[in-house]
Amino acid sequence: MSKLRMQALVILESILTVILGSVAGMMLSVPLVGFLKEHPIRLSGEASKAFERFGFEPVFPASLDSSIFLGQGLNVLLVGMVLSLYPAYVVARLHPVKAMRK
Repeated sequence: MSKLRMQALVILESILTVILGSVAGMMLSVPLVGFLKEHPIRLSGEASKAFERFGFEPVFPASLDSSIFLGQGLNVLLVGMVLSLYPAYVVARLHPVKAMRK
């Protein structure tokens, strides 16, 4: 297989893995965030007093706003695509004879 084809294969495989991971992460996080929306985390002790001092209710609320999920999914996708360039770089520098010996 030529280096160019192998680079394309590595990049395609990495991108598909990142897309699958992003979609799976978003799908798994929606039920958890839904639960936290119904049952928010309530702070107690010093943290509660600090929040109240600044005029905030001592609760960590959750949101099911789709723009949050899409934005974070796209960020993960972008970082994954950038990181997929490294294996392609390694393939480009690969010497076929040395690779077959390993």
